Amino acid sequence: MNNKIVSSEKNIIHLNLPTIEAAVGKIYIDDLIKSDVEGKIVFIRVDMNVALKADGTIQDDLRIRKTLATIQKVIDLGGKVVIATHMGRPKGKWIEELTTKPIANRLSELLGQKVTHAPDCIGEEVTKMKQDLKNGEVLFLENLRFYKEETDNDSTFASKLAEGVDLVVNDAFACCHRAHASIKGITEHVELTAGGLLVKSELLGFEPLKNAQKPLVAIIGGAKISSKITVVENILPFVDQMIIGGAMANTFSLAKGHSMGDSMVEDEMIETAKRIMKNFGDKIIIPSDYLVTDDFANPGTVKEVAEDGVELGWNAVDIGKQTVEQIKTILEKAKTVFVNGPMGAYDKNELFSFGTMMVYKTLGAIDAYTAGGGGETRDALAKSGTSLNHASTAGGAFLETVQGAELPGVFALSDRP
Repeated sequence: MNNKIVSSEKNIIHLNLPTIEAAVGKIYIDDLIKSDVEGKIVFIRVDMNVALKADGTIQDDLRIRKTLATIQKVIDLGGKVVIATHMGRPKGKWIEELTTKPIANRLSELLGQKVTHAPDCIGEEVTKMKQDLKNGEVLFLENLRFYKEETDNDSTFASKLAEGVDLVVNDAFACCHRAHASIKGITEHVELTAGGLLVKSELLGFEPLKNAQKPLVAIIGGAKISSKITVVENILPFVDQMIIGGAMANTFSLAKGHSMGDSMVEDEMIETAKRIMKNFGDKIIIPSDYLVTDDFANPGTVKEVAEDGVELGWNAVDIGKQTVEQIKTILEKAKTVFVNGPMGAYDKNELFSFGTMMVYKTLGAIDAYTAGGGGETRDALAKSGTSLNHASTAGGAFLETVQGAELPGVFALSDRP
């Protein structure tokens, strides 16, 4: 996978984003009329993979609320609604703590109507429950990933999910980069697959990136280079600058020859970081100073040091004020920015949050098209009170799209006649 530049002008770069190109010719739920849906069993794949508190209640119902419009649309058109989602990573094992029951209960409250929870996601009993639905009623299936066949995109499992189904609606953009049974496989067993309203709005949010105004800046943060190396290498050829923050910046600093004390680094990625800086050094921005602490868990002292001043016994936990000012200057000149990840361990202690909060607040104030994705990105946006032009519900699918990947879930949607 490699995002190729189609062409570049003085102020605009034209990018090859095949998923966005393909999305234009696909069918979405708002293209359908009542006769297309009424009385039909409609399988809606959503991403309601929410975190639960210790007492089993939902921490944040954003993912549920984001897909309400699609579910309500199918109800209003007289469809018989079957909701499917994964929950956690049970890896094919039946884990009661990962049941979808709490999600079904919350969805019932939000819709203001009964949502029946199925004891499984496939099988004769579930098929009968689908067939017994009346128009406008909602059935919520058990966790798809209780079966490893889901992530294996097993055809037999996909056919069982499709039993009795007349129409598939994919409203799980955050899962569209996965060729799983409920995303891709099921579409081979049902004639019509439409995108949901959330999927449609997500795809529209990427449109300005096809012809991105320059300067184009990427902000990539997080813990490990190894988890984002593909992103970094695929994006660097077409951005004007890439700002690297979080613990992954530590490895770049170490590769540059600076001591990082007891900071989190990936020794096995040092040579990779050296190669990247050799090839794209003029584009890469890494911290010129750090906020460090003598105790990550219970910080007794925090102080700012230069990039070469992190001593043994100290951990880098945030970017310093000098780096913040450097980033602000870059962002104020930018015309297109996309972001994935924080600048430091903002979520571990408020003392470590200054850099992330200031960078994100700057994003909300600049005259540029801003887009971002990923769980930490959404959380940092909320904590900083910042809005982007396009805040994606997805992490992986967001990054895959901007890299120029073909998302299986989008390509599996039915084409317009």
